[in-house]
Amino acid sequence: MPNIFGLILTCVIVVIVFSLLLFLIKRYKKCPSDKVMVIYGKVGTNKDGTARSAKCIHGGAAFIKPIVQAYEYMDLT
Repeated sequence: MPNIFGLILTCVIVVIVFSLLLFLIKRYKKCPSDKVMVIYGKVGTNKDGTARSAKCIHGGAAFIKPIVQAYEYMDLT
């Protein structure tokens, strides 16, 4: 019986790690070269300490934090 418990525990850990990896990959967004990705929500602070409301990315990628950030694409064509 101890071998079955160890096997089940290993499978559960593998599924949790795999799910976490998929979640992180899904939240990493790339911006095409003909668009601007606008990230809004809690995106950071300026040098003077005031809160920023949006961040624009052109031709790059960013991790979108769940619940506190969202994103939209603006077409440049």
